[in-house]
Amino acid sequence: MSTWKSNPLVGLALLVVIFGAGWLVYRTVRKPGQMVEYSYVLKCTNPQCEEVFEGSYPKGEEPPFRCPRCGEKSAYILLQCRACGKTFTPLNNLYQRAPYLCPECGKRTGYPIEPGQIPLEATSSNP
Repeated sequence: MSTWKSNPLVGLALLVVIFGAGWLVYRTVRKPGQMVEYSYVLKCTNPQCEEVFEGSYPKGEEPPFRCPRCGEKSAYILLQCRACGKTFTPLNNLYQRAPYLCPECGKRTGYPIEPGQIPLEATSSNP
């Protein structure tokens, strides 16, 4: 069995693997000061507004988010139940992880709606 000490090609291959792993880590780890943003479909919970919109917010920012229509910090991530199709915001179970409990059918099948996938039912109540 050859080792890196007795065979220089094995040593060179080992160096290439170590260098490649280091380069991969360097390319995937974010540098300090870089902001990571997440895109969501949000719904304003202000009864006079109820705007449904897509928004991007920095990682670590907690809801409620600012609504672009009314200017209030009253927007939450819009969820949709995969069992009954009802859309809702996670006001009662905000800090739980998906799946969220649907207030309509009671099943734990609520997930965030993907940006670009706003259902018609979510926008029909806007004035």
